[in-house]
Amino acid sequence: MKSKMRPLLSASLLGLVMATTGVSANQDNGGKLDDGAAAHINLAGKLRMLSQKVPAAACQAAGGIGTEYAMGVLKDATTEIDTILDALEFGNPDLGMLYPEERRLTLAAIGKARTAWAPLHKVADHVLDGSALTEEIDLVQDESTDLLEAAKALVVEEVGEYSNPSEMAAAESFLIDVAGRQRMLIQMISKTACLTMTHHTGEVASKSLESTMGIFEATMGALQNGMDSVGIRKPPTDEIAAELAEVTAKWTALKPFLADVLADTPVEADFAATQFRALNELMAHMNKIVVMYVDAV
Repeated sequence: MKSKMRPLLSASLLGLVMATTGVSANQDNGGKLDDGAAAHINLAGKLRMLSQKVPAAACQAAGGIGTEYAMGVLKDATTEIDTILDALEFGNPDLGMLYPEERRLTLAAIGKARTAWAPLHKVADHVLDGSALTEEIDLVQDESTDLLEAAKALVVEEVGEYSNPSEMAAAESFLIDVAGRQRMLIQMISKTACLTMTHHTGEVASKSLESTMGIFEATMGALQNGMDSVGIRKPPTDEIAAELAEVTAKWTALKPFLADVLADTPVEADFAATQFRALNELMAHMNKIVVMYVDAV
């Protein structure tokens, strides 16, 4: 996988530079410099993660892998998506959204995210009430991809609207976005690992799992060491550097399990459940780091 690191990093991070800092550098935000800017970018980025967390938990619950835990994760993630979409559109001071959204392009992006969320929401509800069909789980790969793409577009609009157009603020908002994107990649790894284990979607899931693992690992290296060529700075504080190192150590411990999944090596359901729980804990740790980045800027 090491030989794939550089092209994967170029394809993912360089593309993300164009999608985020390009917008914030060139689009007038009307002088909107309120203290909720980082919260807008963070929560929109969190929506990307949740677009993958919901199908990951749905797959695990439907597949009998840590069912009780997975059902709890699914219920909470479903509620959180609804809460974030409402906060971004109507405001929620408790989440740092001080005012209702008024910008037309941002409202349109929120509407598209709601439309993409609807079919996946339906699958989640069916898993939670025990009525989900096998065919519905087969479809979560496509449905979650639609929501992910809508969430990505929403991030671009939020960054364009709320980032200070100065170079310093653009670099800071980009760093928050890249760190936040790692949360999504962890949940995408969890989703595709489950779909691969339970033999849904054929080779699509296993190929996505392998490539996503490479992107996540390459991005962790860039966050830890900096990568000027794609605009990623070194950690702004020693505390963030230490937390990134801890996440990397936890990630290394999870890789043998994921290698077994890719090799189609039989894995006991109870052991798989502990590993999927560990991925959620890794995501929570990464979320803590994103909050640290928000506080640091």
